[in-house]
Amino acid sequence: MTDIIGSISIIKNFMGNAGRNICNEYLYDALKDAVECMEKQISMRLETRQSEVSGEYYKCPICNQVVETRASYCRRCGQALEWP
Repeated sequence: MTDIIGSISIIKNFMGNAGRNICNEYLYDALKDAVECMEKQISMRLETRQSEVSGEYYKCPICNQVVETRASYCRRCGQALEWP
């Protein structure tokens, strides 16, 4: 996990310093996509919700998709999930 967070930090720092002046548009966009994909690999805790009808259920913290099974990733957005 630390390697992913460190890599994200390095890429964002490079993008901030270089900006679009040094990077061509394609490289800059590719770096943004890479950071987005890497951030999805960092597990996020599911949000617990209550319903009068069905009781307790869980939602993805990114896209609010209801997660019905003990999946490791959200089916809608791909975010890594951490169960309570």
